[in-house]
Amino acid sequence: MRPSPRQDLETLTDRAAFMAALRQLKNDSGLSYRNLEERAAASGDVLPRSTAAMLLSREAAPDPAQLAALVRACGDGDRVTEWLTARRRIAVREEARPPGTAPEPPPLDRAGRPRSEPRPTRGRGTGSGPGFPRGGALLTLAVTVVVALGAGAGVATLLHRHDRAAPAESAATADPVSQAPRAGFTLFEGRSRGGATAASVGYRYWDTRDGWYGIEYVLPYSRDVREGRRDGWGGTLRMHYEDRHGSHATSLTLNADGRPDVGQDSVRHGMKNVWFEVCDSGQPDRLRGCQRLHMAR
Repeated sequence: MRPSPRQDLETLTDRAAFMAALRQLKNDSGLSYRNLEERAAASGDVLPRSTAAMLLSREAAPDPAQLAALVRACGDGDRVTEWLTARRRIAVREEARPPGTAPEPPPLDRAGRPRSEPRPTRGRGTGSGPGFPRGGALLTLAVTVVVALGAGAGVATLLHRHDRAAPAESAATADPVSQAPRAGFTLFEGRSRGGATAASVGYRYWDTRDGWYGIEYVLPYSRDVREGRRDGWGGTLRMHYEDRHGSHATSLTLNADGRPDVGQDSVRHGMKNVWFEVCDSGQPDRLRGCQRLHMAR
């Protein structure tokens, strides 16, 4: 591993600059995502390579536990507290900013160019969710086509609402079922009603022109948050949907008490009215506090 130049964390003034510094830390380490996963496991952390890639691809900071694991894996473990302090300082500053106030301009390099990367354009939708997690309260996992599936550029974010017509495509398009979806992923996230379990999933859909939809979800994830540890309950991320045989619900993750769980990615066809919820989960098959996930902003 190459030695990493020390980031000047005290100069970071906004989340874009913070994430640019975190990406630079990873790049300077010279480690692959597989290496990061292995180093995290050796330190007792849980940091799947796909999760690390998602965290570094977005403009919202990881939650404190994920940030600490990522920083340690990148070889800057003696400064975990400094990274967490910088993250919290920026979150507090943005919370205190009056509504409608523009963020401070990013610092410039010697050539007069912004040192932070521009934020990606957000898709429209309903629901609410913090772009920069407040005090680590909410799990936020970014999902992008480029990292998760190796798809090309130019994707758009869509909210799954079947009361609106799907985006129109060319009439000359080939078989719609076998054709690769063009829409991008939308991140859905939330907590159970009591706040003990947090969950997130990336989701997209496309119209197969037969009255149904093809769907794809990636990185289904759930974990106990601080309030839910050692209470005898774990958690689960559930998907509700309709197919030609009726309405169904299935668990995409099932985390034990105090531990996270990452489910399998999947592509399915012949479905509609898909939505997700997070619940506290006990044994055997006991659920409580179920609450629908919302679209992250």
